[in-house]
Amino acid sequence: MKAYALGIYPRSPKLIEATRANDPRLDNLFKTEKRKLIKLQIKSNMALVEDPMLDWNDIFRPFVNVKGIELGALNRFFETNTFYRKLIINDELKGYGKIIKNNILLDELPANKAVVMPDPYTFAELNENQYYNSYEEYILAIAKMLNKEAQTLAKEGVEFIQLNAPSIAYNANNIDDFSIIKESIEIVKKRVKSKIYLHLYFGNIEKILDKLLDIKIDGLSIDMINNSIDAIKEYRFKGLGLGIIDATNTKLEDIKMAKDIEDRLNNMNYKEAYLCTNTDLEFLPYEFATKKISRLAAIAKKVKI
Repeated sequence: MKAYALGIYPRSPKLIEATRANDPRLDNLFKTEKRKLIKLQIKSNMALVEDPMLDWNDIFRPFVNVKGIELGALNRFFETNTFYRKLIINDELKGYGKIIKNNILLDELPANKAVVMPDPYTFAELNENQYYNSYEEYILAIAKMLNKEAQTLAKEGVEFIQLNAPSIAYNANNIDDFSIIKESIEIVKKRVKSKIYLHLYFGNIEKILDKLLDIKIDGLSIDMINNSIDAIKEYRFKGLGLGIIDATNTKLEDIKMAKDIEDRLNNMNYKEAYLCTNTDLEFLPYEFATKKISRLAAIAKKVKI
């Protein structure tokens, strides 16, 4: 079965030390460490391979280079021990389209390349609007920005774009108007040939799954640590990613779970399916993150669908 491990990866102890010391060779060290993790993904037969984003301090940080955005204060990222810098949107968003392209080793990825970026709702919720007159205007401006980024990536041959959407899953029981979320995500997909999957983690999405499946994109990947297969098995999926590897816990998954996954998938309705991590691997120590990739590969190899 196909598998992938997308998102921000943790830094190795060597890279952490170099970052703290502000080592003058830091840029080269980042590239060297990135190449190691790209090779690990390839060696592990990942169906999709990405730049591990080691030099991204958080999922939003590169967007500080967009005109109309400035860097704000540190904030905790959900219920984790990691932090992000809140972005302050204080003017019309301009000067985007190559932000992500310029911050990853795109040319060093194989043909089955993938890229990760935030979904519009998560971007809007976790950052601060000081310019747009309404929430709708604000989130749609973000969606248009992300669409330009996605169009550029598609033209560069990116096969798969994952929209990280933790805010949707985390707030699933408290979203009053889902229509603006749907509209914003569909804007990101416009004129983009790459597959676009919405990656939902840090919450249970059972109550909004029918609405999520109405979004005109290519698939959903679901955090299966916070959701159960029993709750989603009756739905019809275009594309499905099962986040079976817990990227917030060092305990390794049992390879024997492959048989149960196989049995359940054989009784589900989908056009394509992947196994993946439930969230970014950055929440784990480097040593355990690499072990999780190997375990994901081992489980995927045993699942025959």
